[in-house]
Amino acid sequence: MAAGVQLPEMGSTAGSIWSAHEQERIGKELMRRLQQAGKLLEDPLITEYVEAVGARLVGSADVLDQPFTFFVVDDPSINAFAAPGGYIGVHTGLIAAAQDEGEMAAVLAHEIAHVTQNHLARAYEDASSMSLPAAAALLGAILLGGADAQLGSAAIAGVAAGTVQRQINFTRDNEREADRIGIQILANAGFDPGDMPEFFERMQRASRYYGTQLPSYLLTHPVTTDRLAEARDRASSLPVRQQVLALEFHLAQARVVARAAEDLDATYQQFHKMSTESQGVVRDAARYGEALLLLRAKRIPAAREAALALQREEPDRLAYRLLLADIEVAASQWKEALTIYADALRLFPGNYPLALGYATTLMQTDQAAKAREFLQEYMRGRAPDAELYRLAARASGEAGRVAEAHGYLAESFHQLGHYGEAIRQLELALKVHDLDLYTRARLESRRNEMRTDMKREKAES
Repeated sequence: MAAGVQLPEMGSTAGSIWSAHEQERIGKELMRRLQQAGKLLEDPLITEYVEAVGARLVGSADVLDQPFTFFVVDDPSINAFAAPGGYIGVHTGLIAAAQDEGEMAAVLAHEIAHVTQNHLARAYEDASSMSLPAAAALLGAILLGGADAQLGSAAIAGVAAGTVQRQINFTRDNEREADRIGIQILANAGFDPGDMPEFFERMQRASRYYGTQLPSYLLTHPVTTDRLAEARDRASSLPVRQQVLALEFHLAQARVVARAAEDLDATYQQFHKMSTESQGVVRDAARYGEALLLLRAKRIPAAREAALALQREEPDRLAYRLLLADIEVAASQWKEALTIYADALRLFPGNYPLALGYATTLMQTDQAAKAREFLQEYMRGRAPDAELYRLAARASGEAGRVAEAHGYLAESFHQLGHYGEAIRQLELALKVHDLDLYTRARLESRRNEMRTDMKREKAES
């Protein structure tokens, strides 16, 4: 147990609402629905960074056997949320709005506390009588601020609004507890505990300018004067930590802003102003943002010059190496891009963004067999996700391994919850001629497992 973190007994009936297994199923189903709806941010560099901060916080809290999954929602609203099973999402809008890493970490610590205290199981009691897929759909509609047609269904739309209001009212009773425990987690992880009340106070000040259009985070996490005062008192009772600005946060923030920019020239000018008026970490992140926008504007020579200037100052910074590789890919300089990826993989073996980029670039240069070999070795060391399986399927197919390609596609569809299509892919694999007995038996066994999964989901829907 992490020193100083005391998780009080709540005496709740949370366990009788959803079991730990059911909470994990709901969280996983919610993730699938978010992915199907295109809500998950497709930027592995940003996602890995958020995962790293989340892991640092979880390592400083008493979470017993509770697993946590951190992910980024591609949404400009200032929000974050916790879902059953330890699934914690942060919106890109919150990353863009936070002033530093400590503020983002404060929000994550607060959400971790909601999970450890079983607040979610109590808050979503209205969903407890629903099937697990329907509960996941309802939570998706609640957590993302409305009954999104891609996340929910007409069957749950009628109860969504009432449950949202009940969630807000119930959250008011739990926010202080999440603040208290979250602040302790934050301090134990080496962050300044004052970052939490500071973020809340900034949100409260910002709300004066929103009128009725409150930031999403204030709708689901209402900040009252009493609550803010209690958070300040709690933070002031803990040692103050002088924080060094984290370049990783500001680089991730620059990526978020550059990705979302609609007016490239105006956003470039904002970054340029920061790069000329700021120093240190903020200046370097602004220069990184400039390079990203130059790349988006297809100003390749200028982007390359800006990226090389950054790398000369910090040769081993992963974000700079990935940026240079992206620039060379955009310029169709395949050899240079592959060299950058290969060199970086020697420094950062097993890094997911590098692995995806390297394998994708191999495919673009008609080196499917090499990509297949690399991906198979890489997947032995980590649990593949749907995107990795899709890339492996493409590499295997282009390398002439048809049955293997269908098998990888089946796993990709299975992770997304498309069980029927997953089974169809395995049946196509089984029709391939000259399968050896071991491969056929393995494919048949996996097909039976997926059929069982599909039957279970139908029974629960």
